[in-house]
Amino acid sequence: MASLRTNICARTLLLAAVLRLRYYVDGVEKTLSVGVYPEVSLKRARERRHEIRSQVANGSNPSDDRKAQRRGREQTFELVAREWWEKRRHLWKDEYASVVLTRFSQDVFPYIGKRPLAKLGAPDFLDRASCKLH
Repeated sequence: MASLRTNICARTLLLAAVLRLRYYVDGVEKTLSVGVYPEVSLKRARERRHEIRSQVANGSNPSDDRKAQRRGREQTFELVAREWWEKRRHLWKDEYASVVLTRFSQDVFPYIGKRPLAKLGAPDFLDRASCKLH
């Protein structure tokens, strides 16, 4: 039985707060990230909370739904790298975050960005790195 007890909590990291929604499925506490404030407004976080409450009330586990959705997409290097960058960028200064994304966009994505992550190996990365060194 799904519980409707939900709330939004914020975890502060430097100058950003990670907005997380705590909810219960079958008596087990689950946590789902809603976004990073101020990139995600509190109004949008509340809307998202309402959507998640509806899913829980219908007997669905929003975390499992999100994982299934991610598995359904083809995991390319670019997709995973951009997701990694999105999760890390709030830890960096804006200039550094921009430099990291620009370097990926110019130096890595054109060569291996569209390739499936499962088919990439160390030689793919080392070949590209050796080209940049010469």
